[in-house]
Amino acid sequence: MPVPRQSPPEPLSSTARTRRRRSPRQEALSLIESSELVVVPVARYERADQAWKNRITFVEAVGARVICDLKCSVGFPSPHPAFLAVRAQYFGASAIGGP
Repeated sequence: MPVPRQSPPEPLSSTARTRRRRSPRQEALSLIESSELVVVPVARYERADQAWKNRITFVEAVGARVICDLKCSVGFPSPHPAFLAVRAQYFGASAIGGP
């Protein structure tokens, strides 16, 4: 008795092939670059001086805004212009430039 066969899948488009080859870092960078507003929630983090500097450098490089959670102490300098709010779960639209 013959076995029914499925037709082969359509070839991937060049866009899909390119996307498949991208590293997670490249994919993240693409998402950040296409975003209107990038918000970085800082919760658990490394407390070393270099890690602190790396967070600041990253936020400044991508033009992000930062929200922190009080339960995890301080993860980003509150006087920094990119700092939005202390509690990640309680901030208003004005904190991100809304009315």
